[in-house]
Amino acid sequence: WNMDEVVQTLNRCNQSHIIELVPELLNEGSKHPIYQQLTTINVENSCKYFRNATEHQDINNIEYSPLQDVVDLQKDNLLHPFEGIGLRFLRLGKVAAVILSGGQGTRLGFPGPKGMFDKLGLISGKTIFQIHIEKIMKIRLLSADKDHPARIPIYVMTSDLNHSTIMEFFKSSNYFGYPSEDIVFFEQGLEPCFSNDGKIIIENH
Repeated sequence: WNMDEVVQTLNRCNQSHIIELVPELLNEGSKHPIYQQLTTINVENSCKYFRNATEHQDINNIEYSPLQDVVDLQKDNLLHPFEGIGLRFLRLGKVAAVILSGGQGTRLGFPGPKGMFDKLGLISGKTIFQIHIEKIMKIRLLSADKDHPARIPIYVMTSDLNHSTIMEFFKSSNYFGYPSEDIVFFEQGLEPCFSNDGKIIIENH
């Protein structure tokens, strides 16, 4: 990518307002953080995703109907059979767990990843990450037997904001006693935010 290609892509995608809002982008080029962000996403695809999501949809006229059939597993005596099915698939290694941790703990008044938040009022001072891992570990133990030792992979989704921080936190916490080879960290992709009229929103502009 060079600056000319960036400008051409923005013009082609009806996003030339970015240059108007950030004119210094033309002079600084690859040194500017917005240039770096634009070259790490596919602007054309992002605009296409937005169009596909909003075309022919009038959110003001969408009708919502309440659920008609709600099953009470305990009342209908379905809990035990479903537990048996779940445990069987756990033993067969057909189940994995996913922890979504791409965001920060801003709403909690915490500056880091919310999974590292430990002000939950617990005497133990456990973090949210630890609580989740220990729950999965308990399920792992409950579903194990001599013939089929349970193995539950855990996939932890991070973001560019906190990927290294979360990985280091798990490592320094010895993965909370969980087998480290069964914990996989992966970074979520990023898409720009759009205004209602389909313009990419630039922070602080």
